[in-house]
Order: sequence, then structure tokens, then C-alpha cells
Amino acid sequence: MPRSSIALAGLMLLTSCATAQPISPAARSEITPTGKLRVGIHYVNIFVVTKDPESGEPRGVAIDLARELGRRIGVPVEFVGYANANRLTRAVESGEWDVSF
Repeated sequence: MPRSSIALAGLMLLTSCATAQPISPAARSEITPTGKLRVGIHYVNIFVVTKDPESGEPRGVAIDLARELGRRIGVPVEFVGYANANRLTRAVESGEWDVSF
């Protein structure tokens, strides 16, 4: 019985992810006032984000999450990099980024 309950819960979770509601234009404008999703990242925690050694492009879990969020709300994603978490935190006050992971 417990296995079937776990399987049912997993199926329900997958179904809810596949049927996500579209975001309203008002919510999109509030999240992305510039028309693009500006994602604040810092390169200190290598488990979350790193720079590709060849291209210099960011990659990692935070990058994947940001790209998926941008895809779901229908806006381009721009990464705004910072040398450390302190600079990232201070930048939110000036509105340099919209979300961060």
C-alpha cells in the first residue's frame, strides 16, 4: 500500500508541473520590469554556479533554474554576475537584478 501511495503522489506532482498556469501580463511586468529576467549570480558557491572554462558562460543549477523560469514566463534571461554574495546583496537595493538563487 505505501508504494502505491508514493507512486500516486509522484504522478500527481508530475501532472501539476506539466499543467502550470500561464503567468498574467501584470505579474510578468512586476517580475521583469525591463522586459527581461535579470538574474543576479555570484561565482563563490561552485555547487550553484560556475563559469565554463572555455566560453566563460555561466552554468550550473542556478543557471538552469533561471533559464527555466525565463522560459515559463516568456522572457529572455540576462545574467548579472558579482564577485561575492555581499556585492550581490547590495545590488538588490539599486534594482540591478530581478531574481537570484
